[in-house]
Amino acid sequence: MKQRIFIILLAIMMAGKTDSQNTVGLISKNQGATEGFTFVYPINQANGYLVDGCGALVNAWLDDPTFMAGAAAYLTPQGQLLKTKRKINFAQDKIFAPGAGGIVELRTWDNNLLWQYELNNEQFRLHHDIKLMPNNHILMLVWEEKSKEECVAAGRNPGFISDGKIYNEKIIEVDPSTSEIVWEWSVWDHLIQDFDSTKVNYGNVAAHPERIDINLNTAGSFGLPNADWMHINSFDYHPMLDQILISAPIFNEIMIIDHSTTTQQAKGSVGGLGKKGGDLLFRWGNPANYRQGTAADQKLFFQHDTKWLIYDIPQNHPDFGKISLFNNRVTATTSWGAILNPPWDMYQWSYTQTGTTYGPVDFERKIIHPNPVKQNSPITSVVQLLPNNHIFSAAGNKGYCYELDANGELLWEYILPYRGFGPVTQGSLLIPNDNPVFSFKRFSPDFSGFSDKDMSAKGWIELNPDSTFCDRITATASPFDVISPYPNPTSDQIQWTNLVSGGQVYLYDVNGIMVKTTAAKGEKQSFMVSDLPTGLYCLMRGDLKSWVMVQKN
Repeated sequence: MKQRIFIILLAIMMAGKTDSQNTVGLISKNQGATEGFTFVYPINQANGYLVDGCGALVNAWLDDPTFMAGAAAYLTPQGQLLKTKRKINFAQDKIFAPGAGGIVELRTWDNNLLWQYELNNEQFRLHHDIKLMPNNHILMLVWEEKSKEECVAAGRNPGFISDGKIYNEKIIEVDPSTSEIVWEWSVWDHLIQDFDSTKVNYGNVAAHPERIDINLNTAGSFGLPNADWMHINSFDYHPMLDQILISAPIFNEIMIIDHSTTTQQAKGSVGGLGKKGGDLLFRWGNPANYRQGTAADQKLFFQHDTKWLIYDIPQNHPDFGKISLFNNRVTATTSWGAILNPPWDMYQWSYTQTGTTYGPVDFERKIIHPNPVKQNSPITSVVQLLPNNHIFSAAGNKGYCYELDANGELLWEYILPYRGFGPVTQGSLLIPNDNPVFSFKRFSPDFSGFSDKDMSAKGWIELNPDSTFCDRITATASPFDVISPYPNPTSDQIQWTNLVSGGQVYLYDVNGIMVKTTAAKGEKQSFMVSDLPTGLYCLMRGDLKSWVMVQKN
């Protein structure tokens, strides 16, 4: 009879360690962890936080509690906070879907308001992401409501307009010195369809991958309103190419457009460095969207945090110019980060195609947590490549961020100590969506925005904090780090990772009889458990214990 092994991740600390494990804030920190500061912008309120490597609070940008994130926020090279927000009560808002914003603010390190821009009316609403450009202009995402009549005029099948409207997507560039829109691009100018031959955009979808099929997403997806047609959730700007990278998660696809156009050129198909006006220069992740593939060819699954690897690593880094993203819904229980290398030809100033589709064939590499259950998040989430080739990443719906070294070993973990709209006490047990976060980012101590700031610890976000925890675990973690078994579930073995060698790892049954043992090595190890009867077992190293359930069908 086939066996299945279910790992119950209790990680119960026994004996003298019963009070030594945090449940929120800093969870673990090993000697190889990269020094730096982590910026956190939770979803359920509009406060920004900066914490140090021990999870202590370095700075906080607190907002009126009647506001929440709208959704992104960033620290600028000057140490200012650029953030989105919206009113918690949206009953009077004409346009609304998850990720809705409406307000963009620039604030000083001391949280003084420098500038504010608002767009939330009958026809337009800011949402999700923003991007600061080198010229200090700000790119913003905008929903534009299109009526059923406008959708039909654009060739949308009337049966696909169940909400009686569609939220078209636009990108605007705003000059903060004047608050004027100086450039914009609209999806509505770059549509194609083969449903209604009487419309001007009627054509062969497969022959025009540079245009977007207006009849994609026929009935809404992922629990979002049907009107939220694309749900662009992140974008990025490449100043050297003057291009914008877009994540359209409902389409399970990323796209690139040309920003070197004028606004007038961006409405058409001629002009700009790419010579295609505002048409797509590149798209990847789901070639079925332009009739050049099937479900088997799909690579992206409701992805987030799509960005170019140009800001956190030097130009001579082998990954410079590639794209990173978080692939949220690979399966119902599987998420991971990834890096891909778009086929850019600088001499032709275009992205090359392989046959009838855009390459690459697959990701260059996937970024997988040693315990994949912790990494799984169906929403938000982050992947950041650090200069030392470590990965900083986050599972957004868990408020959980972590650092992996170049070999995928876990070095540092932090859980936002929030439930809903307020902080929780150390020792609280949180579940997914208690503390969702849209923006996490790791900063080096030499980040320019910190140069003249007080970077000392100033307390904690969590209530009743354990102020000695960081010192204890960094002093003792190397010989006796907690041995957390994974994956969950597994069919044949229990795996864990030791930071260093020395001592033994034991597996005891519920009666206290040792059934397996091995010398602890500074690497991943495993016990085969297919030969064990159903029951509760204890994996033990030193005075640390984790309970494991072995279960047969």
